[in-house]
Amino acid sequence: MLDSMREVRNQAGRAALLFVQAALASLACTVALQSAVGGLSKLNMSSIPDAGSIGVIRVSDVEGGVEPSMVRSDLSAIQLPGVRQTVASDSVPFGGRAHHYGACISDAAMAHSMDAGTSNVAGCDRIAVITASPGLLTMLGVGIVLGRSPTEHETADAADVVLISEALATHLFGAENAVGRRLHFGPGSSRVVVGVFSSVIGPAPGGNDRDSQWALFPGFPSGANRYYLTKSDLDIDRMLLDRAVEALRRSYRIVNPADVDTLAGYRDAYVRADRFTTAMLAFMAVVVLGVLMAGVSGVVGAWLDRRRRSIGIRRTLGARGSVIFSEIIFEVSVFTTPGALLGALALHLVWSPEDGMWMSSWLSGMIAVALVMTASLAALIPRALRTVRESPLALLKPL
Repeated sequence: MLDSMREVRNQAGRAALLFVQAALASLACTVALQSAVGGLSKLNMSSIPDAGSIGVIRVSDVEGGVEPSMVRSDLSAIQLPGVRQTVASDSVPFGGRAHHYGACISDAAMAHSMDAGTSNVAGCDRIAVITASPGLLTMLGVGIVLGRSPTEHETADAADVVLISEALATHLFGAENAVGRRLHFGPGSSRVVVGVFSSVIGPAPGGNDRDSQWALFPGFPSGANRYYLTKSDLDIDRMLLDRAVEALRRSYRIVNPADVDTLAGYRDAYVRADRFTTAMLAFMAVVVLGVLMAGVSGVVGAWLDRRRRSIGIRRTLGARGSVIFSEIIFEVSVFTTPGALLGALALHLVWSPEDGMWMSSWLSGMIAVALVMTASLAALIPRALRTVRESPLALLKPL
């Protein structure tokens, strides 16, 4: 073992190169793993399994606001054969057009927020909000876990009540029961939380770990832009969507064909960037591992070529090939293992892990270290075995 340590010191330059290569490869693999886990979490975390049976039509009125009676008329118009349920909303899951409101959990927090001129104070936050007619949560397959659903009277009168997702309730109130608490949206403006629904990806405020933190105002959307959602027993086909568009078309309306799709289409567009990023990072990780293997093979090859005579002498004096092989593995591992560990730890300097992912950054780091060490050994073992299996006389001959 002392001979190995002396040899490591003699080859300090090549050993340092192995260290750096292992660290970079480990960092690349860890980032790729975290990206892949984040993408899978977005795709699979309560991602509305019936999204293919929900059609989405975005309507833009040239005129300003719209009365609830007009929205009710639209909902009746798209209650076509094959349609089981209709909902009007000012935003949809995966839609990316969420309305944001500064919300505080107390009057004192709201006053502090107003004085500071920002919602980034204790007890306040900026949250995504959907205003929707009755049935949105049912259509999405989302259940109430605490409290109750709003009544028809509360919906018709746009009562000062709000429902929040389980993730938002935890974010705002921690372990406390959110039902019955008030959310303040401005001086003298507050809503009471009447229900908490199970977390599902909402209107995608930022494409990040907070996508499941959103609130629902019961009522009818009144802005110039709104969505109509239709749900059928089977997957929505284009013919049914076209018929719904025709039923909604008026002379003063704009319906962009790109905004007519199934909710599954919105979901696929939502994760498309993550899929591409994950694929590119995975490709880069494979390339880096390949470069690492080539580097290990080259460095170890040059290392062993310089030591052929000393290995031949030791073999002639009776040293077993397995002992020399173990020493070679040890010598390389002395630098590749710390390098791989340092690369995995460096993840926290370049990456902000998302909350709620099933794989922690530490676990992905350990997997990356294992991949780097496997690649290093895969490049090292064949070269080392060829050397120690040569006869002592062959090793003593100059190359």
